Amino acid sequence: MLRGNEPDNRLIEACLRSDKHAWSILLNRYNGFIVSIAVRQGLNQPDAEDIYQNVCLKLFQSLEELRDTKRLPAWLARVTVNECNARFRRKTTAKLFSETDAIVENEDVAVSIHAPDAQTPEEEFLNLERSASLAKALTELPEECRMLITKLFTQSSEVSYAEVARELNIPLGSIGPRRARCLARLKAIMTRHGY
Repeated sequence: MLRGNEPDNRLIEACLRSDKHAWSILLNRYNGFIVSIAVRQGLNQPDAEDIYQNVCLKLFQSLEELRDTKRLPAWLARVTVNECNARFRRKTTAKLFSETDAIVENEDVAVSIHAPDAQTPEEEFLNLERSASLAKALTELPEECRMLITKLFTQSSEVSYAEVARELNIPLGSIGPRRARCLARLKAIMTRHGY
């Protein structure tokens, strides 16, 4: 019987033999990964869960055609980003038409619609790959560094050193030097992993 620590290629082989347990293990393994990508793309949790379902369906439909099973996470990331982009396009188009319908016809009114500059799927994938590498490297840092870097760089808005010092219960004057040491450690880890 397959266990949860089986490599992806063994799970995929079992899935192709219609092993429901292998399929369950594979989907559970990548659930958080897919949903987190969708959330980072700007979707709320329910929409991210919908994207997860769509990606699982595409995986099921494409399972026989996956050539390099070692690249499954990259394939899943690319499909997830594409699904998110498709959802944004549908929502943007629907919003655009509803706003356009609300405009009163008037020859004196000029309307200009500018689409925001979007990244190509390849650029988005590279950013996701870098984010995944950074997240992995963060796990290798000592807890003190991981907490400090997380507080300083992953907050939704800029956070002051005073707030970080209070939250982590460390002297205000030590944050700058600690930050420099922690970033140097993180850089060494990333370099060791080839980034």
